[in-house]
Amino acid sequence: MMKKPGIKSRSFWALMVTQFLGAANDNAFKLVVTFVVLNNVITGGIRETAAYMSAVGAVFVFPFLLFSTFAGDLADRLSKRTVVVWAKVAEIIVMALAIVPLSIRSAWMSLGVLFLMGTQSTFFSPAKYGILPEILPDEDLSEGNGIIQMLTDVAIITGMVLGTLLVQRSRIAGFVFVSIAIAGTVTSLFVGRVPPAASGRGVRWNFIGHMWGNIRAIRADHVLFLSIIGASYFWLMGACFQINFPVYGKSADTLNITNDTLLAGLIAVTALGIGSGAFLAGMVSGRKVEFGLIPLGAVFMAIFSLDLALNPTSILRAGVDVFLLGFGGGFYVVPLSAFIQQRAPVDKKGMVLATNNFITFSAILLASGLYFVVGAAFGVGPSGIFLALSVLTVLFSLWFFWRLPQVPIRSLLWFFAHSTCRLRAHNPGHIPIKGPGLLVCRHVCGTDSLLVSAGIPRLVRFVLPRPMEGGWLARRLAALIRLIHTKGDEHIDLATGALKAGELVGVFGEDEEHGSDMAEALMKAAGETGAPIIPVHLEHARNAGRRRQAVRITFGEALPPGAVMAEVHQAMDALGNKA
Repeated sequence: MMKKPGIKSRSFWALMVTQFLGAANDNAFKLVVTFVVLNNVITGGIRETAAYMSAVGAVFVFPFLLFSTFAGDLADRLSKRTVVVWAKVAEIIVMALAIVPLSIRSAWMSLGVLFLMGTQSTFFSPAKYGILPEILPDEDLSEGNGIIQMLTDVAIITGMVLGTLLVQRSRIAGFVFVSIAIAGTVTSLFVGRVPPAASGRGVRWNFIGHMWGNIRAIRADHVLFLSIIGASYFWLMGACFQINFPVYGKSADTLNITNDTLLAGLIAVTALGIGSGAFLAGMVSGRKVEFGLIPLGAVFMAIFSLDLALNPTSILRAGVDVFLLGFGGGFYVVPLSAFIQQRAPVDKKGMVLATNNFITFSAILLASGLYFVVGAAFGVGPSGIFLALSVLTVLFSLWFFWRLPQVPIRSLLWFFAHSTCRLRAHNPGHIPIKGPGLLVCRHVCGTDSLLVSAGIPRLVRFVLPRPMEGGWLARRLAALIRLIHTKGDEHIDLATGALKAGELVGVFGEDEEHGSDMAEALMKAAGETGAPIIPVHLEHARNAGRRRQAVRITFGEALPPGAVMAEVHQAMDALGNKA
């Protein structure tokens, strides 16, 4: 087998630069086209403006829905490096076609070129992501995906800033876009050659039937499917914002901004807010997926959409609103995106991510349709659109939290843990993403079961030897995550049933009431169900709540089913010695 170049190779970084230039060009071009269209119709009334702005959102998305399946098949039948290079050549041609429409500020011609740009991006996308496993070894793949995602976020912000500088210089904008496309084509030539992945694969023309089959398969995993739906709402709201805010900013009833550069700069502030929120969400999540951040992000999105609806006349206040709206969006979408990537089975990851993209672009197209209906058909103004988005965010969030109750529960756990101590979880990746598992630790304080649950992405049903200690919030959380506390031997039967149902169960390896009998009974049950046994060590947990003491939770490597108590104690002692 040919050795893969790796993350430090010229091939990988050539691809990164190529992707960066392409994403920046896409976003800058779309922003300039938005203002070309807007300046053509802004005096035509609410309904006409809404119709044209809906078209801007729709024409870029249509190619992703129409051609995604075909583009994926083409990326497999041909060398992905070949597809990348020719897609960049196509970008040069498309940007050259944009020179005249942008120079004469033709709305319809610019929209036609935007459709072609969307088509080019559709074919580029599966090749750029699909080539990563072909140029990176498995141990570099996660880091490689992280780098390309980070560079894409930076490219979006860069494109917004570039578009801001070009909105009033549309006569030269086309030449700038061609230059960037040429630079991207040159860098693509340095991507290493790779063989076709499936040269004999046929082309699937029935993309609707293909995607519907994928969606039905994903729906079998309730949590994964709902996470995809939750993430798609972020893109629906973001698309509505992108369509509405330029109209909102130019409206005489709101900001009345006549300077296109200033207005485009406010849109770029939103992208900066999303990037800041996404970065901070990654930081505070530690090394795990933290669903607890999602409700906070939704609250930000609802509140600052509402404040925009209240027609602030201050540009500074509007700038704060759009930054914090984007910040909340970053907090909201990062845990969902990370969970989708993590939860997708290894052998079906490509299918899940492709279907996620299809649902995402369907949501963006739906946003254009909703904007057309509300704005063009009913004549609702831009402030009313932001009010509708605020209400829709609240309603969708309530539905989402009802269908996926672990999200608000995790939010309460996160708040509880970080308000009582400075929680640090080490090696949470040792916990299985799904399926049963038995966590064994020593009982050190009244709320240690809640702290362990807060330290990992999944909820843990601890078997308690006595009622939960602590205040009202701790007792309420214990009830919400269904901690097991019953009289007699019922708790063993309930915990065994939870393991058989694929849940995580926690037990204390020893306590004054039961000794180690309860833990040994559950370890036996774990052996019967095939659940891994995971040793856990808590450090300084006894002082949790005292001036936000630092509490360290270390999760050990899973012991095989059938391990005995002596092995678990030995593993817990080893974790304590390393701490």
